[in-house]
Amino acid sequence: MRILLLSLLFFTSYITIFFSISNLVFVSGRCLNDQRQLLLELSFVSSSNTTVTSSWKQTVDCCSWDGVSCDAGGRVIGLDLSSRSISRAIDDSSSLFRLKHLQRLNLASNSFMSTFPSRFDKFGNLSYLNLSYAGFAGQIPDGISRLTRLVTLDLSTSTSSSELEKPNLETLVQNLTRLRFLYLDGINIAATGKEWCQALSRLTELQVLSMSGCGLSGPIHSSLSKLRSLSVILLDNNNLSASVPRFFAEFQNLTSLSMVNSSLLGRLPEEILQIPTLQTLDLSNNELLQGWFPNFPLNASLKTLSLGDTSFGGQVPESIGNLEQLTRIELGRCNFSGPIPSFSSLRNLRVVKLANNQLSGTLHSTVWSGLSKLLSIDLSGNKLSGTIPPTMFGIPSLQELDLSQNQFNGSIGDFDGNASLLLSYLDISGNNLQGQLPRSRISVTFFKQLEWFDPNECLSESEESFRS
Repeated sequence: MRILLLSLLFFTSYITIFFSISNLVFVSGRCLNDQRQLLLELSFVSSSNTTVTSSWKQTVDCCSWDGVSCDAGGRVIGLDLSSRSISRAIDDSSSLFRLKHLQRLNLASNSFMSTFPSRFDKFGNLSYLNLSYAGFAGQIPDGISRLTRLVTLDLSTSTSSSELEKPNLETLVQNLTRLRFLYLDGINIAATGKEWCQALSRLTELQVLSMSGCGLSGPIHSSLSKLRSLSVILLDNNNLSASVPRFFAEFQNLTSLSMVNSSLLGRLPEEILQIPTLQTLDLSNNELLQGWFPNFPLNASLKTLSLGDTSFGGQVPESIGNLEQLTRIELGRCNFSGPIPSFSSLRNLRVVKLANNQLSGTLHSTVWSGLSKLLSIDLSGNKLSGTIPPTMFGIPSLQELDLSQNQFNGSIGDFDGNASLLLSYLDISGNNLQGQLPRSRISVTFFKQLEWFDPNECLSESEESFRS
């Protein structure tokens, strides 16, 4: 009996090793002949009149061809022809639609210059489909609505030449319940708030929703609150005619919220500004959106705060210093008043834009101390006064500085003798400054000409030609 058991164990081990070796062989090569032939029949031509697939050599296993991936059995499961400048139209007769094992298809960023083919329903195994900016136009084909395994769908366009009418948005996504990433930017959907929100409410696994410039109207319906897995919401350039819904603050994974130029109005709920996971908040260019800054929590994750061209008002609170991850502050034309709070704790800060407000007071050196990563500061069009602190000219990384149209006074030459101006843009016009910048310190490529500033004295030949 022992001998029999040992024999069975040996035989089992042999079979296991054999199949392991066999699997290695399948993984490493040998594209099936029918798959090779279907690929070779793809006659895509680029805008330079060269064959996109010319690198596909028949002497090489097609599973090793550029943009092609296969499964262990040599069947083509992935095809990436993105950014190949393809200019020839694709129709339903293409051999592409006979690659029935495809799981991933990427045709993005080409110039097919044709209507959408209708045979995408042939790809029953597809989990990833990217047709963004590919040059397709017209009605989105209803065959896409039958790709029930889709996890990622990107149909974005920049030409507004694609539309969702038959099928509409609801018909397109009603069976795509596995979707996690949905990008429909630029598609003409033209749906009311209740329509598009209810259409999306079935996609409970959705993590990214990007529908900018889709002709959406509002207000945002409460049915959208079912999408609790959302991490990214991009709804720029629509006509929502409502405020940001309070229930967005209940999305525990939300990292990015952008609703730029979307006709937002009313008061922004303070809870939105306190979402603990939020990294990017951009609600700029919504003139009727109002609000007040809350006391920001410590260790918040916010990196970009952009509320330019809104009607916020009030003071920029000192608690903004709690947002230690901030890299961008864009609060221009928000009707803010009072002093500028200290940014000294914001060590990652790169961009500060507070132009065209009612900010007043002086610029304290401590506001800018230690901000070694700053690239751009725009404080123009305010009521700031006093002298410009030398630390403003001593920030080593600074490339752009605009302090124009304020009430600064004193001598511009009174800055740290060890500092050098390494700016690409400098504008300090419209103030009460005296003196000249030392010629040895100037290396700007653009300097806003001042009445007291002699360009013949201080501009190099290259800078003169740039200005002229």
